[in-house]
Amino acid sequence: MNKVITFKPQQNYPKWYIGYYCLAAFSLVAVIANLYFSNRITSLYQGTIVVNQQWADRRNHISELGALASRVNAPGNDVFESRNVVAESQRMRVALTLFTNQMKTIQAEVYRNVHPDLSTPILAELRVVNRCMTEMVNEADLIFSYFQRNLPNLAGERMAIMDQKFAGLTEALHNLETKVSRTNTQLLEQQAEMAMLVQKLGYIVAILVLLIVSGAVLYGRKIAQQVRSQEADIQRYIQELHRTQAQLIQTEKMSSLGQLVAGIAHEINNPVNFVQGNLNHALYYMQSLLELIYHYQIECPSPSASLQQKIEDIDLNFLRDDLPKLLNSMKIGTERIRGIVQSLRQFSHMDEAEMKTVDIHQGIDSALMLLQHRLQENARRPKIIILKDYAQLPLVECYPSSLNQVFMNLLTNAVDAIEDGVDRHTPAIMIRTRRSAGDRVSISIADNGPGIPDAVRAKLFDPFFTTKPVGKGTGLGLSISYQIVVEQHGGTLECQPRRDRGAEFVVEIPVRQQVCNLVASSLLSATRLAYQPKAASI
Repeated sequence: MNKVITFKPQQNYPKWYIGYYCLAAFSLVAVIANLYFSNRITSLYQGTIVVNQQWADRRNHISELGALASRVNAPGNDVFESRNVVAESQRMRVALTLFTNQMKTIQAEVYRNVHPDLSTPILAELRVVNRCMTEMVNEADLIFSYFQRNLPNLAGERMAIMDQKFAGLTEALHNLETKVSRTNTQLLEQQAEMAMLVQKLGYIVAILVLLIVSGAVLYGRKIAQQVRSQEADIQRYIQELHRTQAQLIQTEKMSSLGQLVAGIAHEINNPVNFVQGNLNHALYYMQSLLELIYHYQIECPSPSASLQQKIEDIDLNFLRDDLPKLLNSMKIGTERIRGIVQSLRQFSHMDEAEMKTVDIHQGIDSALMLLQHRLQENARRPKIIILKDYAQLPLVECYPSSLNQVFMNLLTNAVDAIEDGVDRHTPAIMIRTRRSAGDRVSISIADNGPGIPDAVRAKLFDPFFTTKPVGKGTGLGLSISYQIVVEQHGGTLECQPRRDRGAEFVVEIPVRQQVCNLVASSLLSATRLAYQPKAASI
């Protein structure tokens, strides 16, 4: 019996069909890898922002130690003028308690959150600072004990030793801040290298995706759209990292400037106090001598010829009239120096790094005092007139040092604008404060310079954007001011066009800060930087 064999036709698949499935599989793998690297870059930059903020907070706390050290040192100097040992000793003890608590907080935070390889040298520097503070306080206690025993000469000898101890403490604080800055820089470099490596891998995957798109037409548009979106995210993350690094550098500069201002103010204030204190005695002695000369002339109306010649040679009547004026002018000069020193202290607010209720007008006036040299007449223009229109404002809860930096930036920009657009108009800066709706205050700073074009106004608050020549502007002043006002104080900063000429910047902040909102904003700041672009420029 013959067996019937049935042949089935072989199903042949076209080669392009098999290739298509391969390309589709490769596309899927490439997309998954690209999404993984994008997520990895996002996590890396978020972690970088959080770590950088932590190190910035540590540097701020160390900067506060410098201000507290000056406060501990001040009573040992001021007792020479006040002679109130009890009050000055109590004031030193209060400042020492604040310094000790701050030291304990920093030590505990570093020990708890920093890797032992990095925390060990920092903790060693903190122990050096603590030892230097103990030595300086011991010298201050000796000075107080000498004053209690009515031995001011011995107290004066110990004062030079205490100043040496304070200099050693200042150097130890500088070494501590340098150690923290170097550690932060080392971490930044490591994070940047890792970010660049992940970024390169992301670019490789993106190129692979683009090659696969040419074969996988069905998925081409979708994959290309994903690649463009991911590249834009990477560029945004890189820009945010550069912005964070620039702000950290600016913060470090402002911290160093604040310490320098506090140190200069302290060094200037001591000799000025000596001069001013001695001037009062000199005025009294001079008046006593003039009275003696007056009574002598009454008792001896007919002096000898040689004495009469000497009186005419020195012009006694002129000396009698001019000497009090001379000493009074010296006294006015010392008071002027003390006023400038007080303005420096108020502007830097080195002892007010926490949120406080302050007078906004006092901060504006301090900034104007420090800008007096730029407001004076020069070869290019007449003197800049300052027009103030201050309203009755309540005390505002804010970070004084940060807000003073905003006022300084806005006033400096106004002076620069007037310098660049000098014409026949009288240069002037108008400062107006008002109470706004919703329990807020507004501060307006306007100039009559050449004004700001609309195209430039749209980019004013972008980081590194500047219209100034190279070397004169960094493009960070308005960007940092925007962050201080909007993110740190929950307010608004706007550049409003003027109908006549010039530019007007308006700062509006709440009178009372919402603590819960500020805490939530600080916790979510890193996430916001990673998932959305910067707020639109005004």
